[in-house]
Amino acid sequence: LERDVWKELDEPHLETLIIIAESNNKKEILSKVFYDNKQINSDFRYKIWTRINHLEKIHLIWVEREETEKIKEFHILDDLRKVLRLKYSHLFLT
Repeated sequence: LERDVWKELDEPHLETLIIIAESNNKKEILSKVFYDNKQINSDFRYKIWTRINHLEKIHLIWVEREETEKIKEFHILDDLRKVLRLKYSHLFLT
């Protein structure tokens, strides 16, 4: 958070980060980022997961996983959530 890494994100990554920041749980996040569509093409799904993995790699989020790698929950620092909500309030739906 101190390095403001989030300021260097391109629009798709920032959009994904904001969706995670504004959502209450895994189900809501997956619904919003994948548009609640399980039939969506695999290229799109790959792009989304690439964004999520990048956000995790640069420590803006962390994805809690079970031993089988199944997603338990997505996490974001409360301070980052507050900063994003202030800076990009027009992008938040909630």
